[in-house]
Amino acid sequence: MTVKRTERRSQSGTAVTEFAASLVIFVCVLFVPIVNMAFVPARYLIVHTYLNNVVRQMALSEKRSDAVRYLNSNNWKKVIESFGVNLKSAKVTLLVCNNTGDTKLSLVGQTQVPPQSLPHNDGEIRLYSLELACDIDVPPLFKGSTGLPGFNAPVAFTFKNRAQWENLCPNPITGDFYINE
Repeated sequence: MTVKRTERRSQSGTAVTEFAASLVIFVCVLFVPIVNMAFVPARYLIVHTYLNNVVRQMALSEKRSDAVRYLNSNNWKKVIESFGVNLKSAKVTLLVCNNTGDTKLSLVGQTQVPPQSLPHNDGEIRLYSLELACDIDVPPLFKGSTGLPGFNAPVAFTFKNRAQWENLCPNPITGDFYINE
């Protein structure tokens, strides 16, 4: 006697086709936009850290004119733009404060420090800081022509990084302070 076997289909695989459609929606609507937006804070942190290094390098210059020359060079700007961001402007300011922070003097670019604010002038302790202010557009991974900032358009940030000016000595040849040269 031969018994004929019939195989029955189970219902366990029928949800695969519905799951595939929901997986496509998940990837297109949720996953890709989150990955796209995740590039903004990642680029922000990289640029902020690099700008800290740039202003530190400027503060280690012998003369303030060397620091401004480094700012105007294209070497550090090319590195910033290699991170995928757009550098719109950069300016350097020398901040002179007394030790309590009451008196503050801001000198943009290569403006000379007044004689009463020079180091070792009247015995008052002063702090000299270089501040680098940069306007930068930080885009997400996929850019669009128009849209919401952070989703498919760049986000505009103003970075302000500071470092203490290191060379407070006068030039032995001219007698002028390096901070004014």
